Amino acid sequence: MGTITISLPEKEEHLLRTIAREKHGDKKGALAKTIVEAIRKEESASTQEHIKAYAISLMNSGKKFKRLWKTRDELHER
Repeated sequence: MGTITISLPEKEEHLLRTIAREKHGDKKGALAKTIVEAIRKEESASTQEHIKAYAISLMNSGKKFKRLWKTRDELHER
């Protein structure tokens, strides 16, 4: 576990402490947990953006994709 020291404007510091208190109470490590959650949420959003861009590039590539099933029933073997 690393230690990072940051300086925040007063308004953002107050907001961070308020969010941490609402989510995790006044427990030790509440600020760290809140920051870790924000980092993971940002990472997830970034990953989704990459997936979206890749899917759009595939659609715009003009490639023809072969359908493995002709009907929904065939897919589910009904």
